[in-house]
Amino acid sequence: MSDHNNNDHDDHGHRGHHNHHEHHGRRHHHDDDNLPLTFLNATVDPTATDGNGHILNGAGNSASGWEIQTQGAFQLATDVHYRQGDIVQPFAVDHDGTLIYHMPAGQQVADPAHNVPADTGTHAATSFDYSFDTGVGPGPHQTIQQFLASGGQFLFNIDLDPGTGNDPLQLHAVYDPVHNLNGSHVVWEDSHNHIVIADDAGTDFVTQNSQNLGFYRSLIDVDPHHHGVQTGPIGPDGQFEIQEQIVAPHHNVIADVHSELIIGTGAPDADDNSFCGNKHDDDNLPATLLNATLDVTATDGHGHILNGGGNPAAGWEIQNNGSFQLASDVHYRQGDTVQPAAVDQDGTLYYNMRAGTQVADSLHHVPGADATHAATNFDFSFDTGVGPGTHQTIQQFLASGGQFLFNIDLDPGAGNDPLQLHAVYDPVNNAGGSHVVWQDDHHNIVIADDAGNQFVTQNSQNLGFYRSLIDVDPHHHGVQTGAISPTGTYDIEEQIVAPHHDVLADIHSVLLLA
Repeated sequence: MSDHNNNDHDDHGHRGHHNHHEHHGRRHHHDDDNLPLTFLNATVDPTATDGNGHILNGAGNSASGWEIQTQGAFQLATDVHYRQGDIVQPFAVDHDGTLIYHMPAGQQVADPAHNVPADTGTHAATSFDYSFDTGVGPGPHQTIQQFLASGGQFLFNIDLDPGTGNDPLQLHAVYDPVHNLNGSHVVWEDSHNHIVIADDAGTDFVTQNSQNLGFYRSLIDVDPHHHGVQTGPIGPDGQFEIQEQIVAPHHNVIADVHSELIIGTGAPDADDNSFCGNKHDDDNLPATLLNATLDVTATDGHGHILNGGGNPAAGWEIQNNGSFQLASDVHYRQGDTVQPAAVDQDGTLYYNMRAGTQVADSLHHVPGADATHAATNFDFSFDTGVGPGTHQTIQQFLASGGQFLFNIDLDPGAGNDPLQLHAVYDPVNNAGGSHVVWQDDHHNIVIADDAGNQFVTQNSQNLGFYRSLIDVDPHHHGVQTGAISPTGTYDIEEQIVAPHHDVLADIHSVLLLA
């Protein structure tokens, strides 16, 4: 079953009959730590703004473009930006939910492309901001003073090791109207109770500030092999972790935003994968690149994928591991590709999409309605031929015991009840493209029309294909079918698994259909 963006019809291939499916989903719709989602490119709560689209810190700094967690009355927000210039978005997220940014090394320089007005000899090019808020939503609320007095904590860690290690300056917020006469009256002290930051702006409920790696030049050790701190230039090449947390009086973490700044060429002691966020990923899985472009091997050489006609190779979420590339995207059927709205603490990507059938939508470039298809499509691309050298073909990889896996959640509720598919090289039932078909656990062929070549297999799926399998009433026996693409929460997961069962790539997405 394939669904091509620009085609008026679909070749549904061979579809197996599924009367049941097993509960083998590896993950669920919630985070085990009970931490909120991190919303990307979002806007801080009005309580943390001047009411005119700007934050309280500085003058005219944008309240939008931030990464934000909100839980109850608490909001934690962070951003990364060119000093005096544009806010940037993370280019990747790893399997710990860490947000990864790529920024220039060195001092601030005039940069019209990023709206940086002038050079400066005292500041790094990169700044990073925070906003802690205790006053979100209907009240009454604790003030920051009350929250900290009750045993709550605001924590802020700044990594001082430009290498692959994490050697943080650990700061905690203290209510101190003597040393910070204005704004929030918050200062930040280190573990020895020395004040490091004393000029936060804000209110009784909000504390905000902007930090710059140039402030910490005397603490950043560019040569850890020698005793003491060996200082280097302002904003040296490196890999720096930044972490902010709100912790409740009983030590429950309310919010936790973890970012990684890849500055310039990155960590001097990094291996080939460290640039992709493996600094602290216990699974050693590659980071998921956001809004990225497929490897040229998976394209027609003109900016389009091999599946369909004219479908873009840009705008995908991608993992690379050696010669393997796994990519996925979510898009309006026959319309625009969308980017994830949020990520969780496992690096799962969350997309807000429309439930129901395809409708004409000029805003998202959907040309017309189609009552037989869902509004939402999700695509995949599996590639064994990335980079220089000789590569295994898909046929060889699968024959050696490697696996391509594809799980489609059929439970619109909070559970994950996946249809579990695995790739099979089958030139009889897929005579063109990659010769790959996808079978279920009972070896029924579900998808038989992948496009591609001997190294790449690609397709586009639509929840409308699975209407007969989506159970909208799990309280009754059997599958109770409903409308095409009903409102709900659907997990989609793709994996590449090596012959010895090591997971080489794993992209987990959640479609929030409303």
